[in-house]
Amino acid sequence: MTLRPLAAIALTTALTAAGANAQVITQQQSYFFDTNNANDPVALTFDAFDTMGGTRTLTRVGLETNSDYSLNIVAENREDYAIAADDWWFDFELFNIVTFNPGQSDETLFYGMGGVGYGPFSADLAASDGVEQEGDDCAFFGFKDAYSGFRD
Repeated sequence: MTLRPLAAIALTTALTAAGANAQVITQQQSYFFDTNNANDPVALTFDAFDTMGGTRTLTRVGLETNSDYSLNIVAENREDYAIAADDWWFDFELFNIVTFNPGQSDETLFYGMGGVGYGPFSADLAASDGVEQEGDDCAFFGFKDAYSGFRD
């Protein structure tokens, strides 16, 4: 199974200064995640907030994700007997979770950016024909989807 979300995460901070209106600063990072190559969380870093000698105060942080998912799944029977679609199935869920400063603070924040679920999927699979990813003993599943989320 290959999971390939391409996501952009934007960190937005609203700043205030004495006697001034709020200013919004936006930073953005993109990442590509492939479970075949890097099935670990992706660390994202953003520029540190500069108080400019105490004249600015961080008042709000917002986090936005925009993700595009593409999955290609191959189910293949390697047994010498057929398997009916009613005898097996699978489903899955894709979700975004963001952690701020893991391992560096007792007050680590978790942001669940939401998720989407898919399934169940199944198919009749013939007895193994001994040929990799061909014939009636093999089924292919694939889809593309997008998900966006925002948290203050």
